[in-house]
Amino acid sequence: MPPAIVNATVQSAVLSATSNILAQVLESYRTSKPYSIDTKPLSTFVIFTALNTPPNFLWQGFLESSFPGYTLQSKVTKHRPYSEKAIDVAHEADGEYKEGQLDKRKQVNPGEAKDRWTEDVSMERRLDKKNTAIKFGLDQTFGALVNTVIFLSYMAAVNGADMQGVKQAVLERTWPLMSAGYKFWPLISLLSFTVVPVQQRLLFGGMVGVVWGIFLSLFAKH
Repeated sequence: MPPAIVNATVQSAVLSATSNILAQVLESYRTSKPYSIDTKPLSTFVIFTALNTPPNFLWQGFLESSFPGYTLQSKVTKHRPYSEKAIDVAHEADGEYKEGQLDKRKQVNPGEAKDRWTEDVSMERRLDKKNTAIKFGLDQTFGALVNTVIFLSYMAAVNGADMQGVKQAVLERTWPLMSAGYKFWPLISLLSFTVVPVQQRLLFGGMVGVVWGIFLSLFAKH
């Protein structure tokens, strides 16, 4: 497994553990019960994250390679031409040129020297709005649906549900979970696609997603 995926997986697993522990603390506070770490949900979430991060890393890489968020475009800058014999108009009282002073160059009338303009070509990195919109749409529809179904199926199976139970959990809880996600993830996703480098997106999502992870932990519990 490539080091980048390993690093992303370890980082995401640590953040997942953090969010689950915080969720347990909040649940303990809400129910006024003494706090103690429940290792079962903690390990359940960490394992899920470890299994789910690599395909999501590849998914983000696929989106970026298929629809690059930034493209290099040429930028042409035109410069007004100057006369071949530039003259220095700064001089001393006796008419001698003053050494070291800035030359002011006499411009040629553009109408008389149309073909003497010079051009500088440079490459400029620009946001591709169309590609960004496509990535955003795919991530918030197909990507969100697949991740939600995988999460619900995994949680149901870990809690002892049979195939029918897994199917029922997916059918009953997919939309409520996605609907809750749409109140949180679209802005994060947009920032991720426009500002965050592709190799850092899972880490960025994981750091912001600590809050979402707390919600998922409580969602799975109930």
